[in-house]
Amino acid sequence: RVDLRLVGSDALIAREEFALTVEQTDRPPLYITLFAALVTALALPFLLWKARPLLARFTNTELVLTALFGAATFVLINAPSQLAATLLHAVVPVFSPFVLGLWDTLAAAAIAGAVVVLVPRPGVALLSGSVRFLINGILFGAFSPISLLMSLPTMLAEEALLWLTGCTRGVKPGALRWALCYGALGVFAAGLNLALAMALYRLFYADWY
Repeated sequence: RVDLRLVGSDALIAREEFALTVEQTDRPPLYITLFAALVTALALPFLLWKARPLLARFTNTELVLTALFGAATFVLINAPSQLAATLLHAVVPVFSPFVLGLWDTLAAAAIAGAVVVLVPRPGVALLSGSVRFLINGILFGAFSPISLLMSLPTMLAEEALLWLTGCTRGVKPGALRWALCYGALGVFAAGLNLALAMALYRLFYADWY
């Protein structure tokens, strides 16, 4: 029921009543969220258990280099996005997610590609992404189960795509391999984040969106 009244007066100018309907929402976002939770619950203890053997596969120089690129990703992506988000929401409210998303995607792919070229072996993307995740959590307080659900499956997907395209298997990557890897990763990350938002924050969008 919508009532139209003058401010400071109880006089009713107009009233309109609408039928309230309740519809069952789509289930795929819930299934994706449960799958991400299962992957995180299984992968996190396993990775912590295997952390020492994983780190032993890299030299000290490679570990420092990987950590440096992880920190650079935070400085060039997370920090500017956090600081510029409010300003962009005020200046271009509708287009701010596209501006931030474009910068985040391009910069992250460029930095990740650079560290993989320098250290082309499985695990480098996971280590670099973990450094970025830890710094972001320490400085911006982003430690939460939801942030783990968003970050860990994405990092594992990046490792899988890098391996499948040969970038971490000794194959010299060309432009097509990089495009396939990070194009697929961008689609996966965007779909995962949207599904998690729909399931955990109850943000359901119209079909045309």
